[in-house]
Amino acid sequence: MNLQSSYASRVISSALWSAYADALGFITELRDNPKAIYARIRSDKVSRTLPWKRRIGGRFGVDVLLLRGCYSDDTQLRLATCRAIRSDSSFNVEAFAKMELPVWTSYALGAGRGTKAAATSLAREGVTWFSNFYESDKSLYFEGGGNGAAMRIQPHVWAARNNGIFDQFAGAVVKNAICTHGHIRGILGAVFHAMCLQHARQFNAIPTKQVWRDIVEQLSKIADVVESDTDLRSFWLPVWEQRSSIKFRESCTLTQKELLQEISLLEAVTSSHSPEDTYRAGLQTIGALEERERGSGTKTALLAAFLADLFRKDGTKQALLCGANALSSDTDTIASMAGAIMGLVHADPPDDEVLDSEYIRAEAKRLAAIASAEPAQTFDYPNLLTWKPPRTQQDSLVAGDKGLEVLVLGRVVEEGAKFEVRTNDSSLWQWLKLESGQTVLAKRRKKPFKIRDYQQRFIPPKVVGAGDAEVKPQFALDEVSRKQDFHRMPTVHELTKQAIDGNFRPEIIGEHILLLSSLPDGIERTVAYAAIIAKARLARAKTPRS
Repeated sequence: MNLQSSYASRVISSALWSAYADALGFITELRDNPKAIYARIRSDKVSRTLPWKRRIGGRFGVDVLLLRGCYSDDTQLRLATCRAIRSDSSFNVEAFAKMELPVWTSYALGAGRGTKAAATSLAREGVTWFSNFYESDKSLYFEGGGNGAAMRIQPHVWAARNNGIFDQFAGAVVKNAICTHGHIRGILGAVFHAMCLQHARQFNAIPTKQVWRDIVEQLSKIADVVESDTDLRSFWLPVWEQRSSIKFRESCTLTQKELLQEISLLEAVTSSHSPEDTYRAGLQTIGALEERERGSGTKTALLAAFLADLFRKDGTKQALLCGANALSSDTDTIASMAGAIMGLVHADPPDDEVLDSEYIRAEAKRLAAIASAEPAQTFDYPNLLTWKPPRTQQDSLVAGDKGLEVLVLGRVVEEGAKFEVRTNDSSLWQWLKLESGQTVLAKRRKKPFKIRDYQQRFIPPKVVGAGDAEVKPQFALDEVSRKQDFHRMPTVHELTKQAIDGNFRPEIIGEHILLLSSLPDGIERTVAYAAIIAKARLARAKTPRS
């Protein structure tokens, strides 16, 4: 087995184990009594994936039968992140924020209030990934310190080049996180988990407690990442510091101290009994069983590393079953993140059923190819210049020219069971199988609207690779990536910095636009570049001269 196929098998394993753990923990999520688990699966412990019933849509929603191996928002958003990573390994944050997240609300399962509020806010005109400072009755951006960001950032590490060194993924992880989470714990929790995953990738080993300490010491570099990025430094950081009433760097330092204290507490946890007992004691020791702290981004990331470390000799499946059965904890997310770490080290995939396993496998294989600078595919999004998010949750399913489509995700090839909401005559929930291989339970209109021109996305001809099965037309082979070394290409943010430092000289800006428009996703990159330049010009014009 060559190096590329070996790494691909590790990424596939990581992706499948994290989805498997998500499916297990989804069954036990937010339950604190074995009787509640028994009511769902006729057993007081989860030991395998299986169909089960759950109410969705809130208090007045509908009871639905979830398919065997069904995963929750953790894996859904992980797949959304996968699609937003281009063949040159860059992160299409604009498409992720303005397309993936708003559409995701129509098929989200088990999602937290903060992430849903953030996704809804991003559907509004004028709200960008770096200005999503939402406020709602139940959620505030600056209080978003949960694990909704940490659960989805694994693809950035899987696709990172140069063996996944820090500089190759840190900026993308931060940008991904701040789309929805504004509290420092939500941001640094995502980065801590990414660095644990990077250690597993680089050294083929589960990170030890000493490695956790080393990682925490390095978290101060995130302030440098933010300050060196044009978008973050110019637009996001000033608002964040003003509203948070603290400097970002100082906030990082305080959170580092919190993490080091919690590591010390976990180091002191010992048990003469089983790893399961030790894990439960660890949850209690750092307060992760308390409702207010259960979904903390930093605690979740630390506990995922703790769970993986405890079971390094016992096996991945045993670890994830332990995490999934630790009632009153955030079962699905902790187990899912631990599965991502352990899967990179132990490359044997789970022997149980996971919904959409072939699609998950295909995405993992694509990201592994990207990491190795091999020819890969880039997802074709609608035109960001003209795109408008759906107005309501039920408007993401539309009638296309060749049948039903889920906006952004693609064409429906199979319709499944329907679940009607008694209090609403116009909408229902339905299982849908998409051409890509993904399965979603989507809220939809009984009579969907016709797709608009600005919602269309280009579907290229089918491509057959040597020795591979036919590739379904959800991606286009990026011929430019065969001829150019994108690792050496300047990013949008590097180009905008050049233009700003060059006092907005027209010849520089024109040169940059010509360059960006020649690249894959050229429209999206050019739009992002123009928006940054325009806002920087406005900001400078409003600044009083001394």
